[in-house]
Amino acid sequence: MRLTCYECLAMGNAVGMIEVVLRSETIAAIQKKMYGGNVSAAFQEDPLYKWLKDKNTSDDEFLNAQQNFIYSCAGYCVATYVLGVGDRHNDNILLTPTGHLVHIDFGHILGNVEKFKGFKRETAPFVLTKEFVYVMGGKNSEGFRLFVNLCCDTFLILRKNYHGLVNLFTMMLSTGLPELRRTEDMVYLLNSLVLDMNEVDARAYFEKLINVALEAVMTRVNNAIHIFAHPDVKI
Repeated sequence: MRLTCYECLAMGNAVGMIEVVLRSETIAAIQKKMYGGNVSAAFQEDPLYKWLKDKNTSDDEFLNAQQNFIYSCAGYCVATYVLGVGDRHNDNILLTPTGHLVHIDFGHILGNVEKFKGFKRETAPFVLTKEFVYVMGGKNSEGFRLFVNLCCDTFLILRKNYHGLVNLFTMMLSTGLPELRRTEDMVYLLNSLVLDMNEVDARAYFEKLINVALEAVMTRVNNAIHIFAHPDVKI
């Protein structure tokens, strides 16, 4: 799925090192650059498209970047949904000039999302905004249809291999992760895979999630809040 893996090294109690993702910018930084730091950048459809066009001047280069974007976006949509990764916003999603999306900062998992005065700040099952779909060519494009098929196919594959996921999380129960201490904490993981559904229904289920994510206004509101709260990115 053209995901970007980076190394992590534990060096002691609460001490470690994380590999830097070179030649990448946060979605927030790109939005600010394309729209002069204005908060309204979070509600525009074309900042990522413009940025990738600037970085890939030939048709072949842009087509390759677009394909990388579609594949990596699909992979992260499925992964962050199934694993219940929270705190997803434009400051912890990166984009490389080659079109690869990269998620960072996995402080909340298994459906534990950020709240503000008791209300969930994240209402979407995963991050998929209209500006992402704009890079793919729009909702009626072949690129978006490829994205949907990749998401659904990947989701079905994970369902078939759910035992492996459960085993990995079971082995991590003793690691001290605050959101993974008991076997009950893994209920989200099993529920997210809707194992009681057949493949036809599961595919339709994930297609519905894509539409829900795409229409989630709070995702873009959260992005706007981050642009407002962190205006110090060089433009």
